[in-house]
Amino acid sequence: MAKYKGKNNNRSTIAKVWNRAQYQSKAFVNSAINDTGEHVSIVNFNFSEMRYYGKIDTESDPVVVDSTKLIALANAGASPEKVNLILPPLKDMFERFQRKFIQAVRLQKIKEDDPYLATPTPYFTFVDPIREYRIYVSRVMDVFNQVFLAMPENEKKVATLSDYVNELMHYLTTMGSDFPITLTGWRKSKKSSLASTGFAISIADLDCSKDSDKEDFILNKNCTQFYYQACKQYGFSISKQCPWVIVADIDGAGSARYMAAHSIGSPRDFFQRFYKKTYTLDIELLKPLIRKSYTDYLRENTFYKEVNICKNDHDKLVYKNIFRSNINKKDYRNQYNIYYWIPYYIKIRNIEDEFPYDEPSIVRMTQKASEFEKILDKDKAMSYINEQFRKKYRYAEGSYQYYKKRLEERQRQRDIRRGNDDISNY
Repeated sequence: MAKYKGKNNNRSTIAKVWNRAQYQSKAFVNSAINDTGEHVSIVNFNFSEMRYYGKIDTESDPVVVDSTKLIALANAGASPEKVNLILPPLKDMFERFQRKFIQAVRLQKIKEDDPYLATPTPYFTFVDPIREYRIYVSRVMDVFNQVFLAMPENEKKVATLSDYVNELMHYLTTMGSDFPITLTGWRKSKKSSLASTGFAISIADLDCSKDSDKEDFILNKNCTQFYYQACKQYGFSISKQCPWVIVADIDGAGSARYMAAHSIGSPRDFFQRFYKKTYTLDIELLKPLIRKSYTDYLRENTFYKEVNICKNDHDKLVYKNIFRSNINKKDYRNQYNIYYWIPYYIKIRNIEDEFPYDEPSIVRMTQKASEFEKILDKDKAMSYINEQFRKKYRYAEGSYQYYKKRLEERQRQRDIRRGNDDISNY
């Protein structure tokens, strides 16, 4: 009988919370070698800033994998039709990891019939973040079309795409930071998964929502320490929430030689080689999604009825159909260019970062960004905008830097008090 019974469909909320707490507090207790506590390879990627792991680079910028840098990973034991893509250093790490377990079967450290560990097979190595983002934004825009614009007070406000964008801004302001629509905002949110970072490899097709699956995968086996140590040896951490998902520790001792083989000497090198900063993609990804959503809206809402009182007879009502205007790709590209989108983009980023700037600051930022675009280029304008928001959220309340500064200040105050005490005693 399973010791850990947490799952999403537990009959009561209390039971669900209790079962989840049991797993979180006890599943890996005393798994550390020659020490109490959890093994060093076990990492809670939902805790604090660990949820940004692989999503934000060493310069505090959200990033996505440059898909042109991915290579194929041979799938031992899997169907030949399935191709998993992976970054080159991680491919080397995983292949050595695989060989370690194949060797362990020969040495009878792992059972030959173990469905997952006898020959670790990648069930996924990379989920395309751009595809994941587009699906997410499409759902947000569907709600905007079908719910927000269906309200009587809103449906007659949209006759053109400009009207549509203005109402979208009202909708985003209402929804707040929980529903970002830029790639940058999405990447920093909980909507973005660890699977799309390029860091994670799943070696089982089990259900992360069932704690009993986690127990069957590793906790009930005699090879738990071997698994933990092998992950550490070859540069991987183990997801506490999903122990069959191993995540590259790109700054760990285990991954160092594999990184060095590709001339990567630091996490910064790794991100610069294999990743793109999301702010460079934001507007170009968002523009077609908004046009598509507007087109979808027009398909179901070609016109609306305008009702007025007849000028000649106040007892009569006059009905008029107001047809909404469509726009083709060419006109959209020409009429809604970068100068049009910069002000809206800045406002959206401000919403997604929970309004760090007031309206006068937004106006000044917009003016300066537009000047950068005219005098220099689009890349300089986007870099400027990103820097204004990065310097705000990097030290925002609750961030690593925020607590680091607080601890440093607290230590400084202690040192001052200690110094004062020493002087008074003298």
